[in-house]
Amino acid sequence: MPLSPLVEHTFTFHHFNYAVQCWGDPAHEPVLALHGWLDNSESFSVLAEHLDSMYLIVPDLAGHGLSDQRIGFAEYSLWSETNELCAIADALNVKQFALLGHSRGAMMAHIVAAVVPERITALILLDAVTPIPVGNEQILPRLRKRHHDMTQITRVTRRFNDKNAAIHARCQSDYGGISRDNAERLAKRGISEKDGYYFWHADSKLKLPAGAGLTAEQITHLLGEVAAPTLALVAREGLMAKQKNTPLAALAHKVIQANGISVKTIEGDHFLHMSESVNIVANEVLNFIHGNENKETHRHV
Repeated sequence: MPLSPLVEHTFTFHHFNYAVQCWGDPAHEPVLALHGWLDNSESFSVLAEHLDSMYLIVPDLAGHGLSDQRIGFAEYSLWSETNELCAIADALNVKQFALLGHSRGAMMAHIVAAVVPERITALILLDAVTPIPVGNEQILPRLRKRHHDMTQITRVTRRFNDKNAAIHARCQSDYGGISRDNAERLAKRGISEKDGYYFWHADSKLKLPAGAGLTAEQITHLLGEVAAPTLALVAREGLMAKQKNTPLAALAHKVIQANGISVKTIEGDHFLHMSESVNIVANEVLNFIHGNENKETHRHV
């Protein structure tokens, strides 16, 4: 039974506008969902059809979808939207909520859960667990590269003669190719038209690394402060599976073991919540959230 109704909100914080889609009854268990890199809130529309006992709150994250883009040289770090995400929940009169994140959104959700543990009832991570660690020796070169790239970047993006061509390009993208159906779904909030040309309007600055990043030690300490019960759903053919024998995989394993994170592997690719695996993902989400309702299962507060 599909979630209903779908309500579109716009919230403004310090002159910055966030577009937010909400599915379901506000009286139900609230779930704040964070989409992946260069996606938008439509990436959760498939899963929403299977979460009829949830109140699903899905913002277009900064620089994506119908939300504003950062002005000037402002960056998009994984922790830069924590205040805004909590403010969105406040605006909807939601004090505590479960967090669900996919890919980059999972990394963000994990950080948010550490910063405001008192607000998070459960944490579910889809095919990502930790931010990418940055070694001490990488920090200065990273900052220098960002400085150089930022001075060269332009908001002019690849343009297409028709919408179908733009959608096809997203299917083939090096930044995460997806199925035609899902590209069309994301296009609802991700493609603009100007002067007869079509283009994906996510901010070009999203393709640059954010600042100095976090070291593995910092990430381990930070995520150790998460209090909510946590579940990681890993796609058998997803990005995590392709990152075996990397520093990111080693860090994810360390955090999973140290923090008692439950891990389940699901058939499918990186976009497991938008594919034929969606039923399995939905059941795992529902069972985990409902199974942890009203339980004192936090590791620490």
